Amino acid sequence: MLADAGFFKEIVEELDRLEKEAGERLPQALHELRKLNALVKANAEKLGGNDASVQEVRDISGSAELMSNIFDVIEALANIDGLKLLKLDEFIAVYDLAFKAKKIFQSRAKIKPIHIHLSGDDSVGVSGSRKTFPLVLTILLENAIKYGKVDSTIDIRVDQDGPYCVVQVSNRSDFPIDSRTCFDRGVRFVGDTLDGDGLGLFLAREIVRSHNGQISCAKIDDVVTIRVSIPAHAQRKGRR
Repeated sequence: MLADAGFFKEIVEELDRLEKEAGERLPQALHELRKLNALVKANAEKLGGNDASVQEVRDISGSAELMSNIFDVIEALANIDGLKLLKLDEFIAVYDLAFKAKKIFQSRAKIKPIHIHLSGDDSVGVSGSRKTFPLVLTILLENAIKYGKVDSTIDIRVDQDGPYCVVQVSNRSDFPIDSRTCFDRGVRFVGDTLDGDGLGLFLAREIVRSHNGQISCAKIDDVVTIRVSIPAHAQRKGRR
């Protein structure tokens, strides 16, 4: 019995060591991947002066932007506890952020095909982390494209509701969605119907909570709407 206890203790110690080693190596691995991705994007921009079509260049550049977003998601998941220590001191123009996200995901959406539409108030903003808050839209658009109906539309709406900035992402989907558990860690958005690790919406929820906000999901008929509510920051006039 004592031998068994010692054996399991060694296993636990080894797992702790491996976890620590992985945590130490991840930043360097992401750094190298980011450099490679930056090289891809730089070469895509160079193609603009050659025989490649403008659309081809946009597709390559858009793919590089998507990869950057994926690296950011991985990094945030690896440092999930650090979200509680975020400095929420940067102004984020939410409509502008949604506009950029729409441009980045259009190349991905057209493959399905699915359309992305943005509307709302272009003056509302929030105070938060420019490194992590954009990941919320990255995750919501990724889900909407993955689970949305072919040839349907994803609607992004940015508004101010009293003291809150509200972002809603709506799309049509035939997949069964449990709005009560979809933000829980390890729970797939649509159960076991498609591949997934159940970490995307969990991360989105944690980021929203770290910004003193709330996130919810509702499905009426075939329309899924995820609503994010964050305390609004001082408004500004105009988009630029």
